[in-house]
Amino acid sequence: MEDYEYTTVTYGLQVSVDKVGGGTLGRRYTGDWEVTVMNGDEYIYDRDIMYTGMSKSHVGVADMAADMAAELIEERS
Repeated sequence: MEDYEYTTVTYGLQVSVDKVGGGTLGRRYTGDWEVTVMNGDEYIYDRDIMYTGMSKSHVGVADMAADMAAELIEERS
């Protein structure tokens, strides 16, 4: 997931985020974000769009996406 503005690993999940329309790491934005979350080889989110009404940084959106993905994984098991 090299083409994303920010990638991290949280809870063992690889999380990548882009601010739709472009963004600068360290700044906070509202609006649409493109998110991919992988659990090993399985996509939990694959370039899904997430909307934030409150200003969030790339790190904040990645944390939110990881939390949501972890809950989804738990529900499936």
